Amino acid sequence: MAASMVKISSLTNFLTKRNSTRLLQKIYRNKQYCRHSSSTEVQEPQTLPEELEIFEEKEAVIERLRNFSNLPQYLQDKEHGKLPDRGRLEQMTFKDNTTRKIFLRKLYAKYGSAIDIDAGVCWPSKEELEEIREDDKFFEPSFQQMLADLKEEKRKEAEFNMNVLTKVEKGMAKMDTLIKDFNARQQKELEKEEKRRAREKK
Repeated sequence: MAASMVKISSLTNFLTKRNSTRLLQKIYRNKQYCRHSSSTEVQEPQTLPEELEIFEEKEAVIERLRNFSNLPQYLQDKEHGKLPDRGRLEQMTFKDNTTRKIFLRKLYAKYGSAIDIDAGVCWPSKEELEEIREDDKFFEPSFQQMLADLKEEKRKEAEFNMNVLTKVEKGMAKMDTLIKDFNARQQKELEKEEKRRAREKK
């Protein structure tokens, strides 16, 4: 018994000198039991020594000095992928319930069940569904109205194409006459130009 206590004390001193924080915390916070080599009797967990508390305080001071970004704690947690503080989440205020639900949905999508948020927040409630339906009725046309509008649009497009095709056909029917008239005008212009040149030579 005495030998095991001496070994634990020497191990504690060694780890404290080596600044092995994680291992020290694992030894004391997990409350490991000391077992004597010649006995199966389980000993009571040892209390946290004062040296470890002092060491943890020093480590906290060093950690604060290392943080030269001056970012708020919630931004540091976000940067390092840590879960947001539950107390801070409960203190947050939103302009309306919709904004709050959107925020909680994003948190649940990022952290899942680890964030300890009711998964029902990801879906609208019965009252919200009813509001969505009312808004759709007011702002969005019904399926029948959309179908009627589509048919009317197609009818107008077909009518426009038919008018264009009719004009083209009428123009093609007059094409020979128009070509003859154009050639006649060109011939008259040439004759006028020749007469003018003849007068200038005289």
